[in-house]
Amino acid sequence: MRGLLFFLALACAAQPRFTLDQVLGYAFPTDLTAAPSGGKVAWFSDTRGVRNIYVAKPPAYLARRITPYTADDGQELTGLVWAPDGSEIIYTRGSGPNRSGQIANPALEPEGESQDVWIVAWNGGEPRKVGAGSSATVSPKGGRVAFLNGGQIWWAPLDGRWPAARAFEARGQCERPVWSPDGTRLAFTSNRGDHSFIGVYDFTAGTLRYLDPGTDWDDYPVWSPDGARVAFARIPSSGLRPIREAHREGEPWSIRIASATTGEGREIWRAHAGPGSVFHEMDAPRQLLWAAGDRLIFPWESDGWLHLYSLPLDGGPATLLTPGDFEVEDAV
Repeated sequence: MRGLLFFLALACAAQPRFTLDQVLGYAFPTDLTAAPSGGKVAWFSDTRGVRNIYVAKPPAYLARRITPYTADDGQELTGLVWAPDGSEIIYTRGSGPNRSGQIANPALEPEGESQDVWIVAWNGGEPRKVGAGSSATVSPKGGRVAFLNGGQIWWAPLDGRWPAARAFEARGQCERPVWSPDGTRLAFTSNRGDHSFIGVYDFTAGTLRYLDPGTDWDDYPVWSPDGARVAFARIPSSGLRPIREAHREGEPWSIRIASATTGEGREIWRAHAGPGSVFHEMDAPRQLLWAAGDRLIFPWESDGWLHLYSLPLDGGPATLLTPGDFEVEDAV
């Protein structure tokens, strides 16, 4: 036994030490996103503060860096989106402005920093700047990218044939742009300070319409597969609440559906009083998901836990999809 212990001690001593430098230098991957087809994937990777985009394809799935950033300059990468044909990746580089309108510049670059939308080919190459802004979304038919800049929606061609321009002018702050399935219209949230609307801009007709407007918070628009309707959440507005005020129960929130053509809408579901009456979002790009068979998937704290529920649009109760004592954090 004594000999065995001596042998084990020698074996442990021969192992290389796990250093603090190894811990701090470990790559941190986020936002794994699949291409629309073909099995390719892309993600952000932060290695010692240097942020880049990596891609991989089947069958080997060997990681490959496609962006050229080499400095730990504190500039974040967010909003990774594939082009419909999987040939390019659109992303945002840089942080959003603070309340003074300033962009973070931790590296103290004399010329300052900016938040911009970029495009890079999936097989690598020099990224091309689309324009100042963030939250890019690509038309499902390809050819166009829409993004937010200064609270307005801008757009540009993916091939860079002409510079980015404001798509239209809207009051308030535009948020969460979502393309219609045919790529001809754009739904978005119009934030007015103590309430919000769901807007739809038609690029072909050049018209702007607000759907089923009210005095509450309308948010999280999602298109029906045929592009005829838009569903959204309506959260009761009680004015501007103090920062960090606890808000666990209140007037129940609801889900509504409206015609994208006429703007007429109706309520299709309402939360009950008590737990779940206050809307709580997931850490996900979309809160409402339009599934097959005209069913909506949405998050709800009905039993005190944040779970996913399925709702038939033709009427009926919501069905719990993820029972158990746990929280749903993300869904796609």
